[in-house]
Amino acid sequence: MKNTITLSIIAASLLVGCSGNKSSDKSADELITIDVTAEYPEKELILQDFMDVEYIPLDNSDEYITQGVVKAIGKNHIFVTNINSDGDIFIFDRSGKGVKKINRKGSSGEEYNSIYNIVCDEKNQEFFVNDNSTNKVLVYDFDGNYKRTLPYKDGCKFVDIQNFGQGELICSNSTFARIKDTNISPIYIISKQDGTIIATPDIKYGEKKSATMRIESDGKLFGISPSTVFPILPFGEDRILMEISSDTVYSYSADHSIKPFFVRTPSIHAMNPEVFLFTSLFTDKYYFMEAVRKEYDFNLKKGFPSTNLVYDTNDKQIYTYKVYNDDFTTRDEVNLKSRPLSGDIQSCQTLEAYKLIEAYEKG
Repeated sequence: MKNTITLSIIAASLLVGCSGNKSSDKSADELITIDVTAEYPEKELILQDFMDVEYIPLDNSDEYITQGVVKAIGKNHIFVTNINSDGDIFIFDRSGKGVKKINRKGSSGEEYNSIYNIVCDEKNQEFFVNDNSTNKVLVYDFDGNYKRTLPYKDGCKFVDIQNFGQGELICSNSTFARIKDTNISPIYIISKQDGTIIATPDIKYGEKKSATMRIESDGKLFGISPSTVFPILPFGEDRILMEISSDTVYSYSADHSIKPFFVRTPSIHAMNPEVFLFTSLFTDKYYFMEAVRKEYDFNLKKGFPSTNLVYDTNDKQIYTYKVYNDDFTTRDEVNLKSRPLSGDIQSCQTLEAYKLIEAYEKG
């Protein structure tokens, strides 16, 4: 079964990848081991061989001109915001036609201060705005009417929320919040109705690690982190859970069962500097990952050197990889490390419209 990637076209164009419904049904004796220090052969892949690519031109009428930050994609709707955090939320249908423009930014109890991410619940015609600046999730209907608020558990700072199971959200906590409070879990399952905690996946790890590099300047502390840390990754109906302090990556099912999916070596606790293993995108054929070294030069503003890794489920081997889009004659690599949006959409990327025009004119 192929996964799907969708490409939308706005003043910036959107590329989205959609996953099949396969779950992580590996048995214990199939546990994969990834050596983050090893050298692997390179494998070139064509995107269309394992993803269905879809291009969606978004409505560019005056009301729906947007800066193209895609926050959520459902079977029938696309939610987009602007980069400048003005509070606008644009809702398009899956053909790209504008449906609704909403702005509920403000300081009242029914408004959001910021939009960290959005979850779309098409069954109940609701969407969830994760406002981690005020430690709450606000719920609205598709017309923008306020429905309710889901407060965070004390001490939490959710950096990602996703649909999960029936009537639940799966939420990942920031590493910084968990270093401050040792009682805070990496992952929580909460109710969509009132935010109560339904389950807490049991993820084993020792000393808490952070991927953030920090520097003090003029009496102020500055920090920078890799941009490709995705603790929750959709894989069919399951979720792949990645905790950077753990040597094990887990799969988590809707019945709240958890099992090891693969392990890394050497142990993260035996490395200095650490090399983290981040999960990027999982399909039926390939598991895409990234090994990232915790190094950063604040003078050059450059760092976190990384190696792209892929596990081939057919020959059960590990490779470095390059992926190319067969719709383009240029040999530009496809980025598979965008923030996951849902269980169906595995990858979403924005393409500038002028680049599509240039590619078309070049054949």
